[in-house]
Parts: sequence; structure tokens; C-alpha cells
Amino acid sequence: MGQKVNPIGYRIGINKNTDSVWFATKDDYINNLHEDLKIKKYIKNRLREAMISKVTIERKTKSVSIDVHTGRPGQV
Repeated sequence: MGQKVNPIGYRIGINKNTDSVWFATKDDYINNLHEDLKIKKYIKNRLREAMISKVTIERKTKSVSIDVHTGRPGQV
């Protein structure tokens, strides 16, 4: 019998990208991860009617870029 593999985890890097694009040191990693989760939760709760399909967060040294993919761009 074969092992069951999560298809999203299996395809990341081949034909799918991650939702968070950043690199952090060991000390900053958990803080950045918690901030990303809070940002995504806030946006999805605040813009519930906008049919948000994906929130991508990209961090650079001094800036954060948030891309919101939605089915109704007029409501954002």
C-alpha cells in the first residue's frame, strides 16, 4: 500500500507557490509567522463579502507587501 501525501505540499515549488514569501532568522521566524496569520485572518474577516480566494504576503527588509486576490475587486 502506498503512503498518502498531501497534494498541495507535494506540488509546492513545482506548480504552486506559497502564500508567504520571506526569509527570517530563527528569532524572527515565529513573530513573522504570527503576524502573517493575524493579517490574513483580519483581511478575511473584514472583507468577507469580497470573495477573497488568496492573500499573499511578501516581506522585505523594511517593507511588507500584501496582495489580495478576490472575485469582487470593487468591494476591496
